[in-house]
Amino acid sequence: MPLTQAAALVQRPREDLRDAYAKHEPRAKALVALLWKGGSSGRAAVNMATSDDTRVSMQTAAGLGIPRDELVASIAADLGGQDSGERPDPDEIRKRADDIVTTVAGQLCKELKSKLGDPYDGDVPAVLPSGRGAIAVRAALRMIGVPYSWGGGGPGGPSFGTGRGAGTKGFDCSGLTEYAWSKAGVSIGSSTGPQWHSGKHVDRSQLQPGDLVFFANNPRNPDTIHHVGLYIGKGKMVHAPHTGSHVQIAPMSRSDYAGAVRPS
Repeated sequence: MPLTQAAALVQRPREDLRDAYAKHEPRAKALVALLWKGGSSGRAAVNMATSDDTRVSMQTAAGLGIPRDELVASIAADLGGQDSGERPDPDEIRKRADDIVTTVAGQLCKELKSKLGDPYDGDVPAVLPSGRGAIAVRAALRMIGVPYSWGGGGPGGPSFGTGRGAGTKGFDCSGLTEYAWSKAGVSIGSSTGPQWHSGKHVDRSQLQPGDLVFFANNPRNPDTIHHVGLYIGKGKMVHAPHTGSHVQIAPMSRSDYAGAVRPS
């Protein structure tokens, strides 16, 4: 059966999440390809025929902290396993794999740089309003691509977390927002509880860049808040979503939205 259908049967969600699973399938395949330790006959291969697969593989590798040489070796193994009818030259294959990594890395870096200055490639207003909120937004956007780490991050930047985040240097959701606002000279606390009480509550229609946006299991009960992000404008936020992900920009169109706070 399709992978997404199998996942839905295992998870037994209350609603049909097959589309939600499907959007993560390319990244899941890339992750398996990078970490699978089986023999060549059982090894999941990154399909080098499409640049999208290569980009996903490299983004996943970066998020996991996989060394560049290991990624090059993985791509070289894929290239060497392609049936071309000729005996491949290992040195030539290694060079081709290195060229692929260099080229794709250059593309990704160029795209990332476009998010660090004005304009932000359409993700946020070309000109942010002045003030501490704008400073916080710029600080958070500079962390795009940093891995998620449970319990990680704070005013000093990314750090190793606790529990399942102990081996990853990065941010969890509140660690990122605490870091961003610390750059604006404001202390908001290190978890969602204190951050919910760190300033004035604002209506969703009055959101400004830098406002903290919260999400809860029960949006009417602040005690169930489980996530926080930083509003950047145009209905989007920058946040650290969950283990296995990285700091990224995402739309705020979620049903678990609980409210917003403007730190002071």
